[in-house]
Formats: sequence, C-alpha cells, structure tokens
Amino acid sequence: MQEKVKSNGKLVKQELQEREVVENQINSVKSWVQETKEYLGNPTIEIDAQLEELQILLTEAANHRQNIERLAEEQKNKYVGLRTIVPSEISFQLAEVALDLKIYDQIQEKVKEIEQSKAMSQEFSRQIQKVAKDLTTILTKLKAKTDNLVQAKTDQKVLGEELDGCNSKLMELDAAVQKFSEQHGHLGKPLAKKIGKLTELQQQTVRQAENRLSKLSQATSHLEEYNEMLELILKWIEKAKILVHGNTVWNTASQLREQYILHQVTLGKVVSKE
Repeated sequence: MQEKVKSNGKLVKQELQEREVVENQINSVKSWVQETKEYLGNPTIEIDAQLEELQILLTEAANHRQNIERLAEEQKNKYVGLRTIVPSEISFQLAEVALDLKIYDQIQEKVKEIEQSKAMSQEFSRQIQKVAKDLTTILTKLKAKTDNLVQAKTDQKVLGEELDGCNSKLMELDAAVQKFSEQHGHLGKPLAKKIGKLTELQQQTVRQAENRLSKLSQATSHLEEYNEMLELILKWIEKAKILVHGNTVWNTASQLREQYILHQVTLGKVVSKE
C-alpha cells in the first residue's frame, strides 16, 4: 500500500511538472502575441524597416502556431493513453492561445496593406518624375533662340498646349498626393516635397512661356511696322524713277519751277525714308 501511495505521489508530481511546462509554453506564446499587438498599434515609421519586422513576425507566428498545434496533439495523445480527456484548464488555454495566434492573419493583412501603399507611393513618384521631365523639355525649348518667326509662333502654340497638359496633370497629382498623405503620412511627406519642387519648376516654365510669348508679339509688331515702311519706300522709289527718267517739258518759267520743286520733294522724301 505504501509503495502504491509513493508511486501515485510520483505520478502526481510528474503530472504537475508536465502541466507547468505546458502552461509555461502557452504563456510564452501569449506574451509574444501581446507584444506583437502592441507593435502593430505603434509600428516602425520607416516603411522598409516595418516590412522587414513584419516578415519576421509572420515567420514567428507561423512557428508558434505549429508548436501549439503539436503541443495540443501531444496532450491529446497523452491523455488518450491514460484513458481520460485533456484537463479542462489545459484544453481551454490551448484553445485560447490558438485563437490568439489568428494574429498571423492580421500581420499578413498589414504586410499586404503596406506593400500596396508602397506601390502607390512609387507610382506617384514615377508620375511626378514624368511630369518633371516633360516640363524640363518644354522649358529647354522655350529658352531656345530662333530667327524663324513663323516657326517660332507655331512652336509656341504646341509648347503652350503641352504646358497646359502638364499643369492639369500636376493639379491631379497634387490632389491625389494630399489624399494619400492623409492616410499614409509617413509615405506622403516625401511625395509632398516632390510636388513642391515640381510646382516650382512648373511656375518657372509658365513664366518662361509668358516671356517668350511677349517677345514674339513684339517681334511680330516690329515686323509689321518694317513691312509697312518698306512698302512705302518702294512706292516712293518707283515714283522717283518715273520722275528721273521722264521727259522734261520746257514750258514757261513757272512750270519749270513746279517741276523742279516736285523733283526736290520726291528726292527729300525718299532720303528721309531711307
């Protein structure tokens, strides 16, 4: 009887020790789950570092889930061998921690969300870079000099249309980036700075376009004045040729005087026009 009591005492002690080991394993996983929840509520700001940490947490969550599943199976087999069921306090804790480990899905969803946000940020950067490249090209063409006024006016119209397109795209990007920044501040700040620099380039290009248009208008006006003056000069030259090569009529002294005055006036006007 005494031996049986001792034997039962050893079994009870062993059972208590084994249960303590199981509970320690479960509590360790619960602590990890709690720490992970706290991290998800206050993650690392730097996006790449956050993704790296989340990937590590995903691996850890998968390992914990496998360990708990294995532990539950071991406990089931153990008590089946003892022809009894898993003690309620153990089965309850195993079920509870298994439910806690659904945090794996939350981590996975967070990774997906961040990757999508990062992809959107990269797409915004690509579009901003494209508009900046287009504006730089337009600005370079606007600064180029030419002696072909007709071609310059044609180019000005085309460049103006291209500039209008860039302006519209910039407005769309600015609105989209502002909305994006409201939801993803850590990714939105760098984009907002890029939009600011792009706006400065756009304003510089607009000023250059306005300046060039003003100079083209002045050049057109000067050319018109020149053509009008040239036309008058050519007419006076033609009249002068007629007078010079025409026959002089030798009539009265008064008629000769009138003809002389007409020659002088014509010559004077031609000289003044030249």
